[in-house]
Amino acid sequence: MIVLGNDLFYLEIQDGEETIVRKHYINTVEEFEEYKKAHPEKEIIGITPYPFFPKIDISTVPILIKLLNAKYKLSLKASYELKTKDLLENDIIFLGSFRSLHFLRYLLRDSLIEYSENPDDMYVKFNEPDTSFIFRQTGEPGEKHIDYCLFRKLPGPNKNTIYMFVSFFEAGISAATQYTFDEENIEKINELMEKRYGEMPEYFEILFKSNAYSRTPLNSEIIYFRKLEPEKLHIW
Repeated sequence: MIVLGNDLFYLEIQDGEETIVRKHYINTVEEFEEYKKAHPEKEIIGITPYPFFPKIDISTVPILIKLLNAKYKLSLKASYELKTKDLLENDIIFLGSFRSLHFLRYLLRDSLIEYSENPDDMYVKFNEPDTSFIFRQTGEPGEKHIDYCLFRKLPGPNKNTIYMFVSFFEAGISAATQYTFDEENIEKINELMEKRYGEMPEYFEILFKSNAYSRTPLNSEIIYFRKLEPEKLHIW
């Protein structure tokens, strides 16, 4: 199942007209319900019955379909529609921004990872036992900028596998997927892991840095990687 992160929009009556509204700090159903409860004076109808997908989430889908279609039965779903049942019955590939994780944000709990999707300070932070690393998104996405993509391979709850590509803008996911779908780069990842851990671990996380212009990656590199031990994740 390919899961595409979608931004949350809702319907509201404004000046007598039904209006589609997007607020950058409302990214989950729970946050929407809290906002609705806090503003009884507004004529809020509800979340739109159809999802909105930013370019960041759909640009790599054709590549995935081309790679996987001959081997697997594929299905597509918006992240806000994802249910526990889906995680039990499918291998999952998530493509989306940090703000569009929805239900899947719980897969980062009890993790060494922190992230901020605040437009004024977007960053990914890794808290190692003895130190921490913080990587901030810089620049304007319409111009020269730096983006990051977190790629994680996780154990699912039913002997299945979950892959997550999560970034701030299009450039991060585009660069990371291009990198990891290339056979030569897969060998580079294997070499990095084997040098540090003596093997290619079954589960891991990698942070990619991408220099980009106008949301298009110019180059990418691995700047952080770590073996994941299932018994320490506590995600299920």
